[in-house]
Amino acid sequence: MKHLLIALTIAALAVTGCKGETKDPSREPATVAPDPSREPATVAPNPSREPATVAPDPSRDQAEGAGADREGKAEPEESPATATAVDKTVVVFETNKGVIKIELTPERTPITVENFVKYVEDGFYPGTIIHRSVPGFVIQGGGFTEDFSKKETRDAIENEAAKGVKNVRGTISMARTRARGSATSQFFISLKDNAMLDYSGEHATGWGYAAFGNVIEGMDVVDTIAAIPTVRKGPFPKPEVPSETVLIEKAFMLQ
Repeated sequence: MKHLLIALTIAALAVTGCKGETKDPSREPATVAPDPSREPATVAPNPSREPATVAPDPSRDQAEGAGADREGKAEPEESPATATAVDKTVVVFETNKGVIKIELTPERTPITVENFVKYVEDGFYPGTIIHRSVPGFVIQGGGFTEDFSKKETRDAIENEAAKGVKNVRGTISMARTRARGSATSQFFISLKDNAMLDYSGEHATGWGYAAFGNVIEGMDVVDTIAAIPTVRKGPFPKPEVPSETVLIEKAFMLQ
């Protein structure tokens, strides 16, 4: 009987402990703020990324004239919605690691796309490298040559991150310095969904980075580039430079 009473008492304490147990804050998931040192940078003491622009691609304009069906009736003209779907602005990067095709969003981010397209049409990008790679984050390029010389750019553009295009896996966005409207030619491609880079408010940490298109072909090439081991090289203080040169050999609008 004595042993039975002891057993019942221990059982009662165990149940009470479970019911009254509070969460151990030391075991709760930590809330991690974005690491600014891993965010895309641009052109300044810390070279990283910058803006771009694109103009409509004449090769995607609609063909003139309408056909007729077998009964001689004219085919219905395309609706504005259909025309918009056909009018795409696509830039092609041919790199020494493969081809990357990027569809831009001029209807959402006209200033950024126009800027980027201008750099493409001016022949700015061939000869530049992917100078930064952070696995699970971004690859970045568009500002430095193979010998790490920084290319001269046009004036910076307005930051269109507030337009609502999200920085998700496969999007191309403008790199910039800490200043809101400081993007010029440098860009980055997200390797994962990077919500911490989206616009979140009118304050220094909420301005965001303007996404202005997405990779539609060649994401495997992007992942191949991201898988190259990185080293500390050139003017960059962190070991984020691909150990193998990743060179943009050609950049052009898809005709």
